[in-house]
Amino acid sequence: MTEKNSIRINRNNKNIYEIEVNDKGETIIFDLEDVNLTAKLIDMYTGIQEIEKKFNKEKDELEKREYDETDSFIPQRAIDENKLIQKFFADSRACADLFLGAGACQKIFGDKNYIEMFTDLFDQLEPHFKKMGLSMQKLKKDLVKKYQPNNRKVLK
Repeated sequence: MTEKNSIRINRNNKNIYEIEVNDKGETIIFDLEDVNLTAKLIDMYTGIQEIEKKFNKEKDELEKREYDETDSFIPQRAIDENKLIQKFFADSRACADLFLGAGACQKIFGDKNYIEMFTDLFDQLEPHFKKMGLSMQKLKKDLVKKYQPNNRKVLK
């Protein structure tokens, strides 16, 4: 005889903050009781900065690279640049989705990427952050706290 076991934790949904993100009525949801919400925001913000630094370094290396001249319709340099750009946006979207929720960037941006998309996103989210109690002052304070030299958890 197989015994099925399960558990359900029912919580009050009054601390859920929902934002409609497109004309299809799709939403992203934030649980304001999540004690890691600020940490996730910090991780997203710093993660995208790190992805951008890595992208810029790889772009500089790519620009210095010598390529053989070919009669190819699409030069290898253009192919390599395109791959680098695609990786940047894929990594940035994945990082943002860790805070916004799985598939959030797809809901918000669809299949399109553009240079200032995350700046535009943060500008749109800032008033919502205030309503959720995620102030930039608190974010900066938490960033400093996270990266203090005596915070050994950062290195683990």
